[in-house]
Amino acid sequence: MYKKQQIPQSKKKQEIEKVKVELSKVGIKQCDCLKVTGGTTPLCMNTSVPIDAITTGVIAQIPVVLAELIVQINISAFIELPEPAYKIKEIENKIKATECLLTKDANMLFIKGILRKSIHYLVKDASGDDWISGDLRQCTVNVPFSCTTEVDFNGSRPFAVEINKSSEFCTEFYNAFPYCQLANSRIITYNEEINDQISKNMDQNSKEIEFTKLEEKMALFLTIKILQNRQVKIPYSSTIDIGGWI
Repeated sequence: MYKKQQIPQSKKKQEIEKVKVELSKVGIKQCDCLKVTGGTTPLCMNTSVPIDAITTGVIAQIPVVLAELIVQINISAFIELPEPAYKIKEIENKIKATECLLTKDANMLFIKGILRKSIHYLVKDASGDDWISGDLRQCTVNVPFSCTTEVDFNGSRPFAVEINKSSEFCTEFYNAFPYCQLANSRIITYNEEINDQISKNMDQNSKEIEFTKLEEKMALFLTIKILQNRQVKIPYSSTIDIGGWI
């Protein structure tokens, strides 16, 4: 009967260090990590805490809605793909407003932004009478847009900067400049595929026609709130109403 030979701890450490050195030579980093078990539980308990709020009346500086409007922006764009494609799989749109400026006295709103389009399309490697072989590709383009629109202040009129001048005194009243908040967006698109030239690798008998450009016609609807920070007097309240719950 044989006894199991015990390897000294010092020799084990030497062997581990030797393996680390060999791994580092080939560009592999060894991480000495501990085993972690556990995770989140399906239900976490909580306890409601009394809300400490001012009920005796207060003057607060909060955003006041000056106007809320839906702006329609019509966009027409030509997009050139980096390679011939035979089908558009999906187009994802993301809107980013880069400028929203309200001019003084003229009540005109200047809007600028970009429409980021992530285009997923299919390219063809080979094809037959009833089959096509290819890959799914993706490219991202930014389509700029801009417009001006007249504002009807259906909330409250903005406070402007007033200057009173006399021979000895000059008094200026500084108010926070109105700003915009994009509340909602909706887009309607129509895509037309443009085939400038047929690919040399394309089977002329194939039913799938390759194209290199897209013409997009879009109607963009932006719901915009125009806000201005103001001092507002909040009257006395004996109860705290949180969305009608209390």
